[in-house]
Amino acid sequence: MRPLIRDGDVIVLSPYGNRSPRVGEVVAAIHPVTGRLLVHRVIGKRRGGYLTKGDNAATTDGWFLDNHLPGRVSQVLRSGRANGFGLGREGAFVALLSRLGLFLGLVSCCRVLAPLSGRKE
Repeated sequence: MRPLIRDGDVIVLSPYGNRSPRVGEVVAAIHPVTGRLLVHRVIGKRRGGYLTKGDNAATTDGWFLDNHLPGRVSQVLRSGRANGFGLGREGAFVALLSRLGLFLGLVSCCRVLAPLSGRKE
């Protein structure tokens, strides 16, 4: 889920309560075949199913049912400080770019341009 979540970050998961996952939210998902835990963004939704994909992934994970999504990422802590970009309303825009296959290219461009700005990624 780089650049939103990096190695060493701590994530806080929250239950959905009385609502369902939304497109753009970063969720915890349990793969129904492998049992592997994924933390990826919901990029599509249809009756009872959610399509997920990592922000830095080329392909989707497939469709998940409600019972395979135990919670959403409500907070990302990096070095003890909250890093919330991508968890708010902008998440829906990131999901759209990801679904269209454009987000990965945008991330790549940022990686190329970051050294020119003098800022760390």
